[in-house]
Amino acid sequence: MKLFRSVVIGIPVVILSLLAYGLIWPGCRAAWNYDQLERNARTAVAPEALQTWARGLLGSPRLTDSPRARDLGTNFPAPLLTLMAAPPAISINKATTNHAAYIVLTWGSGVLGQKGLEIGDTNFLGIRGGHAWAPGVYFWERSEVNQAGFSRATNRVKTPINPAPPA
Repeated sequence: MKLFRSVVIGIPVVILSLLAYGLIWPGCRAAWNYDQLERNARTAVAPEALQTWARGLLGSPRLTDSPRARDLGTNFPAPLLTLMAAPPAISINKATTNHAAYIVLTWGSGVLGQKGLEIGDTNFLGIRGGHAWAPGVYFWERSEVNQAGFSRATNRVKTPINPAPPA
């Protein structure tokens, strides 16, 4: 009787534990990869390689300013595809009177926030208030916590991208 009771109770407990693990682990893994994005990017690819790729993409004719990584095929740095489960969003920003042309790579979600890279020529200064990895390559982060203009990592006020005009 005790063996039967152990089996009847044990099997559902094991099944529920496996289900909970199967549902929780992917979310925890995604959050961990997101938290380690900068460290993993530094080990996966050189900033010079990113700038070479960005110069090529900025100089080529294109149909859209927001191509998908899969549409670029081999014209996308393969090591960046291993940083998160989903590839980054790509935004190509043309040169204006205020800044040189640059590319923004964005990973994240509404829950995790967003992190990414700004990649431009060596004279490019980051737009999003991030920190420099190399001249012209910047890491940036935006979360629900720091959208008010505070950097979570340094807790200092960032310069707004579009400051309000003086009154």
